[in-house]
Amino acid sequence: MSLEAYRIFGPLFYVELTGSYDLKFNRNPDKFLKYDLVNESSEPLPLYESVNVPKYIMYLTLLPIVSRLAEIKQLAYTYHLIPGGAHTRYEHSMGVMLRCERLLDKLSKIVNEKCKNSALKIDNDEKIVLQIAALLHDIGHSSWGHALDGITGHVVDLLRETLDNYLFSPRKLDTTVALYLLLYNEQLTKALQTCSKEIKAEALSKHLNKVIAQIIMEEEPPFFSELETDKNLMIKVHLLTTVLGSYRGRGGVNADRLDWFIRDAHHTNLKVKLDPSNAQKFEDFLRSNIENNFAIDIENCEFAYISDKIFNKLMEDLREVVYTSIYEGAERALIDSWLTRLAFTAIDVIYKIGEQISSPSTTTRAIMGFLLMSDYEMKECTDKILTLAKQNINLLGAPAPSTEFISNSTDLLCIFDHAKYIMHSLTSRPFKTKYSPKMDLHFEYLDFELIGKTLITITADNMGTLIERAYNTCQKSEVCKLAMIFQNFLVAPRLDPITACQIPIMESNMRSKFKDVNIHVLINYYLFRKLDDYFLKEVKDLISLKEILTKQDKLGKIPFIFILADKTKEEKVIEIFEEACAAVLSYFMNCFAFYQ
Repeated sequence: MSLEAYRIFGPLFYVELTGSYDLKFNRNPDKFLKYDLVNESSEPLPLYESVNVPKYIMYLTLLPIVSRLAEIKQLAYTYHLIPGGAHTRYEHSMGVMLRCERLLDKLSKIVNEKCKNSALKIDNDEKIVLQIAALLHDIGHSSWGHALDGITGHVVDLLRETLDNYLFSPRKLDTTVALYLLLYNEQLTKALQTCSKEIKAEALSKHLNKVIAQIIMEEEPPFFSELETDKNLMIKVHLLTTVLGSYRGRGGVNADRLDWFIRDAHHTNLKVKLDPSNAQKFEDFLRSNIENNFAIDIENCEFAYISDKIFNKLMEDLREVVYTSIYEGAERALIDSWLTRLAFTAIDVIYKIGEQISSPSTTTRAIMGFLLMSDYEMKECTDKILTLAKQNINLLGAPAPSTEFISNSTDLLCIFDHAKYIMHSLTSRPFKTKYSPKMDLHFEYLDFELIGKTLITITADNMGTLIERAYNTCQKSEVCKLAMIFQNFLVAPRLDPITACQIPIMESNMRSKFKDVNIHVLINYYLFRKLDDYFLKEVKDLISLKEILTKQDKLGKIPFIFILADKTKEEKVIEIFEEACAAVLSYFMNCFAFYQ
């Protein structure tokens, strides 16, 4: 143990992180909450008037591990740009629960008609399980929204010593954390044991936490042998999963999506951004959605789905509008890339300190303590972690690019106080376009005069050209090269873009070259998520990949890398872009060369 590391970081590590997790979120509920004294109630809810809250749901909402969802904004920092977008994960979770209840009632009539000879039955047990799963489906969500999906691989890799293998497959951070909580968190597991007494069916009652985890995961095959070997139980799991969510490649009714789709649109006043053709579609969809005025059906007496083609077409027509307007505009892409980096470095510090002053299991609880903080608490704690780390960087025992990356992140946190100004600048001011003769690429940049910074972007279009150049240097077969692209430019970055694309090294080299300019490199996780959607359906060779990356109606101008630099002369802006592209090209070439 490093005594100096313990002296400096011990109070933060053991009190604010591990201590907070154990006291608030891991404490046995039997010691502070008596189930028999809890009453059922109701809560008013935007869009749906009110929702009934049965005793077992009220009990769960009184747990700190669940009530924290009321302190986490559904859309992270979107409220800086759209003030109404400040609704919470808790509001959404209650909305999903109500939708699930109504959809299950609708589905039970179909099951009674179509599945008389099946083992499938829908009764009060299934209703209780689905209500609990709906309430807890976002239990693993951290503050800062889906920005932290970009550190999923990093977190899983750090916690590999203490987590079972089946926790390594999730594609999103919230499902990774949810699994941990449902299996290892004493507060939640004990509470679910208490709630399980309301369920009559032994299989559902005995394995309630794993049933809930399996439903939330939306994964096949099952993660748990206890469920996999019980065919009738898995039929129920499949049905409830497709009411709450969907299986990839199969679909589902997806009450989760039905709620966030209209709830986010409602709070962000999406209709003011719609052209007349979409405005009427949105009104029709909103009405049909809220009233469950669409047809659903069941496949093989096991999987529920929306069979209403008109409703599905309305949803697909509006889906891209919602994503572009709310989730994946340049404003959110930049801020979320920023948040990804801050969380990455904060967790990296926690882990490095834990290696010196604690055990792996305690370090896991410290990381969970950080991830479960409210929006405000996470920002404050990140500030403390990174400030301490910068002041005592020698105690981290890490190589230079890693420690430099951590120190530089502290400066980024200070600039983040201007997030509102930055987001509005991206919305209201056009980027400047420049050409780099050296790289034969056009690029865009924007000056933030108020904070003396310039934002330079390397877009998906640029990325496609650079991949092609690296691709042409490789002597392997076309199939082999495409497999390399899939692994190095999709799978690895999708899980951990900062590590996979060697962003700390790139930033360190650029800072060494431009010593008079502070430079921060951010990578856009959302690009890889969108590329994932295209890859399996459309990518057959380099030509099709480049088309997806370069066409404006596909990925085109979506940022791949953001470079935030001190405001400087235009000539140097071009040089910074060229140096960053050269680093990216070198990385791509090394990826191909590694397999030669």
